[in-house]
Amino acid sequence: MQNSQKLAYLSFDIIFDYKSYLFCIARSFLCNENIRLENKERINYENLNLIQIFRKINDQYLQQKGDLQIIKDQYNKYIQTVKPQIGAIDLIQILQKQNYSIVVGIEDYQELTEHMEQIKNLNRDWLKDVQFSREQKMDLVQNILKQQFNLIISGDQQFLNDINSNLIKESDKNHQNKLLYIKNSNFHQKSELKPDNIFNEFGQNTLATDLIENIDFCQLFDDNSFKYEFPQKEYFLQLKQIPTNQSFLGFKSATKLDQPIEIQGPVIKGFGKAGTELGIFTANIDINKQKIQNLIKNLPTGVYSGFVKSPYFQGKAENQHNMFACLIFIGNSQYFEDAKKQLEVYIYHDFDEQFYGEELEVSIQYFQRCDADFKDFGNIYNNKYVLIKYQKYLDHLIKTIHNDVWQGKQLMQEKIEINV
Repeated sequence: MQNSQKLAYLSFDIIFDYKSYLFCIARSFLCNENIRLENKERINYENLNLIQIFRKINDQYLQQKGDLQIIKDQYNKYIQTVKPQIGAIDLIQILQKQNYSIVVGIEDYQELTEHMEQIKNLNRDWLKDVQFSREQKMDLVQNILKQQFNLIISGDQQFLNDINSNLIKESDKNHQNKLLYIKNSNFHQKSELKPDNIFNEFGQNTLATDLIENIDFCQLFDDNSFKYEFPQKEYFLQLKQIPTNQSFLGFKSATKLDQPIEIQGPVIKGFGKAGTELGIFTANIDINKQKIQNLIKNLPTGVYSGFVKSPYFQGKAENQHNMFACLIFIGNSQYFEDAKKQLEVYIYHDFDEQFYGEELEVSIQYFQRCDADFKDFGNIYNNKYVLIKYQKYLDHLIKTIHNDVWQGKQLMQEKIEINV
C-alpha cells in the first residue's frame, strides 16, 4: 500500500439507496391523489431529481394541478431514513485503508444540499472522514480534473464519459486516473452488465461491475496481492443472529410519526412466499376497508416499526397488555410483483401455530425506510436458471430485511418497556 494521500470521488447514489427513496416519495405523493404508480415505472424516474420527478408526474398524471410544496414537505420529513447501499460502507473502509481521501458528490440532486450535514451526522460512525460536495455535474467534472482525482466511481455512465473524454484530451490517452462504473442506475431491470462492452474505447483505466462486491480490487489498485472478504452471502434469513454486514451501521435513523397510526383487522392468508422462501414469517392484515385505507393513505410505502396487540396473545406475551413489538411493511412488494397492496406484520415472537382470523391491533410508530429495489425477481423460485443468475441480488434483499428487523428491535425495545 502506498503512503501518499490519494483522492477518490464517489457519487451519492453509489453510497445511499437514494433513487428508491425518490421513487417512494413520488409514489406516495400520487397515492394522495388516488393514483397508483407501478413498480415497473421505476426505470422512468432513475436519473431524475426531486423537481424533475414532480414535473414529470404533474404533467403525466395531474394535468399540472399538483402542489410542489406537498411533495417537498414529504421529502423533507423522511429524508433521514435514506439507507446505505449494501457493500457501500465496506467500499469506503477499503478506500480509506488504501489511503484515499474520499469526496461524495450529490451532482444534480440539489434538493440534498440542505440535508447533507444531517445525513453525515446521522451516519457519522462511518462517514466522519468523508467530505461532501455540493457542486453540480458540470462543475464537478471540471473540479475532478483540476484536483486530479485518482479514482472516480459513479453509476452515471454519461458523467463518467464526460470525465473520461476530458482526461483523454488532456493526457493523450495516457492518464493514470481510474474510473469505475457500478451499474446501480439501471435499477429494476434484468439486463446483464457486460463490462467489456462499456467504455472499451477508453482502454484499461475504466472498469465496470454490477455490484460493489464484484469489484476487482487488484485491478483497481494495481496490486495483485490485495484481498478483502465481504460478509458471507445470505440467501435465507437468520433473524436470531445480529447482522454482520457493514451496512447495518447505517440502519440507525428513523422518523417518528407525528401520531401513531392505529390499525385493526383480522389476519388473512397471504402468498406465503416471505416465510417459506425468505425466512420471515408475517401476519397479513386485511386492509380493504375504506377506514384503514384512509389511515395509511398518506404514509410512504416501506418499512415501519410499532406494537401489535391481540386477545390471542394472552399467556404468550410477557406483559398484561398482550402486546409485542413488531416490524411492519406497507405497500406493494418489490420482490413479488404479483402481490397487491398489503400490510404485513413481523412479530418479535415465535408462535407454534398460524392464527388466521384473529383480530390484531397494530400501532405504527416509526418509519424506518422506503421500499427499496432489488431487481425484478418475478417468479425467481420457479426458474432455477433465473435463481442462479440473480441470487447475488437476493443477498442484498436478505441483508436489508435482516437489518430492518434488528433496527426495529432496537427502536421498540425501550418503548415496549415503557408501555408495559
